[in-house]
Amino acid sequence: MDGKQLAKLELEDEYFMWDNPKVDQGSQYENGQKGAIVELFGWPYDDIAEECEFIGNAGYMAVKVFPASEHILTFDTVEDGELNPWWFIYQPVSYRLHSRSGDKKQFKNMINTCRKHGVRVYSDAVINHMAGNGNDMYADHRNSAGGSCIHWGPKAGSAGSPWWTTGWQFENNAYTKKMPVLEFPAVPYGPSDLHCERSLSAWTDGNILNLGWLSGLTDLNTEKEYVQQRIADYITTMLSMGVSGIRIDAAKHIAPEYLAKIFKRLKDNLGGGDLPEDFTAYLEVIIGGEKDLLLCGDGDYSYGHPFTKKLKAEGLSDDDVEKIKLWRSDYPKEYPICGDNDLPDSRNAVGLDCHDDQNEGSSSRDMQDKGSVYVKEKNVEKHRVFNIQLFNTERGWKIKLLLSSYSFMKNGARGYPDGKSDCSGCTGKQCKENCSKSVPYQKAYDPNSTGYDTGDSGNWKEGTYTRVHRDAEIINAMRQWMGLGKLSSTELFAKEKMKAKRLGL
Repeated sequence: MDGKQLAKLELEDEYFMWDNPKVDQGSQYENGQKGAIVELFGWPYDDIAEECEFIGNAGYMAVKVFPASEHILTFDTVEDGELNPWWFIYQPVSYRLHSRSGDKKQFKNMINTCRKHGVRVYSDAVINHMAGNGNDMYADHRNSAGGSCIHWGPKAGSAGSPWWTTGWQFENNAYTKKMPVLEFPAVPYGPSDLHCERSLSAWTDGNILNLGWLSGLTDLNTEKEYVQQRIADYITTMLSMGVSGIRIDAAKHIAPEYLAKIFKRLKDNLGGGDLPEDFTAYLEVIIGGEKDLLLCGDGDYSYGHPFTKKLKAEGLSDDDVEKIKLWRSDYPKEYPICGDNDLPDSRNAVGLDCHDDQNEGSSSRDMQDKGSVYVKEKNVEKHRVFNIQLFNTERGWKIKLLLSSYSFMKNGARGYPDGKSDCSGCTGKQCKENCSKSVPYQKAYDPNSTGYDTGDSGNWKEGTYTRVHRDAEIINAMRQWMGLGKLSSTELFAKEKMKAKRLGL
């Protein structure tokens, strides 16, 4: 108009559930209520789209992708010498569907492709918290702990959204000229939408579990109706794109009362009737030594029978409640930890190792000699046997989980091998000077793979996708559980070999 450049507002495409491709699966899958879910940790959406034909032919019900919302992703700074360690994906800055794994269009293309191959898609949902205190876009942070002054620069979001926290700030906001406040404008969330900062000083007190900041992550005020609605809207958006359900990360840090209200709002968003027929949610409630508080007891903070009553009090039907399950950290060593007072088997999702178990010092589970974490123990046969045992055990479980992950680097780097943790990608000075733990790129989809591509301890390959879900013995154990016929290696891999030949691999 006057020679000045005007801002341009671009609206993202919206999608509707009734436009999504139909998932063609046999009656054994009970319309998405029974089956095996492959958790593809570290896989880009484009690779998952390529993999879904094999996954469907193998007989798996679904894949689970890791958090789809915008999160920390930066190429200007490093953390302890690492560029974009995996846990950044669990530090959301908005609910925009643009993550390390791909943008909204890639997400939608992956979902459509998988559904056309008879594979449902589930997504991790981080709804307890936002990004960590001090992990924000301010230009300079400083911490004088230990007698020396440590500086670090800004973080960026995977979709470019701004956000601010109050941690380790010593300068006013460049735009407002005021001291920083907790603010995530792309949601939007402001200071009153987050709990006041407090440590998680007790694990046996439900009030502290709900209000405390988990590992310094800015904790959402899930008591507030506005926050409950924004979370329900975020989940609704994913369902509209064709996602069939969710895993709720850190669910035990959201009081059962407020989690029940979020499910009520989700139900209302979808018209007020029952939740979709193929919907499934499984909640990460790590039991540890707090079984009486979290599951076995009859108190307000129990995700056992008291949570069931809260869901029903919010108007959810018996069928709806059956779709909301707990991920069981007591499997395989102590299940069912509550004995006769436990939830019905069908209300639980069970699996061997999970992505958290891979980290040294992880306290999420202690399976001892009853299970195996492949990336830690590097023992193919042991890990295979325990996964086969999972599928051979009949206890009425409807959802069984299989982790397909990647190996960490010997240099200590734990980022994905997707190229975004490769030091060659550094753009900022601090990153270029301090990135010492690089993870080279490897394509996740490999049509030549027959599973366990990282090998055993004697020939272990670092920074490599495990592709455990391609192991023929595990596949046939899963198929037997599902009442499907056994497949030969030729039947499993013939199409993949043709693809490899076509791709020159």
